[in-house]
Amino acid sequence: MAMSTNGIGTLMDEFEEATRQCLTLLVENEPFNVKTGTSADKNLHQTNVEQTISKFIDLARQVDNYFLQNAFFISVAKPEININNEVTVMREEIAYKDKLIQKYEEKIKLWKNVLDNHRHPPSAIPAIPHNTNPTPSDHIPVSQQQYLQRQTQQQMSNVQSPMYQLQQKFQGPPRFT
Repeated sequence: MAMSTNGIGTLMDEFEEATRQCLTLLVENEPFNVKTGTSADKNLHQTNVEQTISKFIDLARQVDNYFLQNAFFISVAKPEININNEVTVMREEIAYKDKLIQKYEEKIKLWKNVLDNHRHPPSAIPAIPHNTNPTPSDHIPVSQQQYLQRQTQQQMSNVQSPMYQLQQKFQGPPRFT
C-alpha cells in the first residue's frame, strides 16, 4: 500500500505529485484559453481536471488510512503512549477550566461588591430629621453642605439631562415670540 504502481516512489511522493498537479491546474493559463476554444478543448480540460482531482482525493484517502493504521498499531503495541497523550490533554483541559473558574470568581466578587454598595450605600452624610427645616448654619457643616449641593446637582442633572437633551433636540434653539 505504501509503494506506488507508477514508479514515482512512496505513497507520500505520489501524494506530493498529485498536489502539484492540482496546483498547476489552478495557476496555469489554460482555463482562460478554454473559454475561447472549441467544445472539444473544454471537454478535454474538464476531463483532465476531474482526473487530477480524483487522483488527489484517492491518494489523500490512502495517506489518511496509512496514518490511521499506524496510530492503531502504536496504540495496541504501546498503550502507555496513548494514556500519556490522554493525560496531557486532560491536564491542559483542567488548567484551562481553572483559569476560567478564576475569571468567573473575579466577576462574582465584582458583582457582589456592586450589589453590596447598592444595598448599603456608604453613609458619609448624616441624616437630616424630616420634621425640621434646617438652615445651613444649624446642623450641617459647610463642607457637608457643599457636598450635599454637589450631589443634589449631579442627581438632578442626571435625571433632567436626557429630557433636556430631547427637548433641545426637537425644539432647536429657543424661540422668542
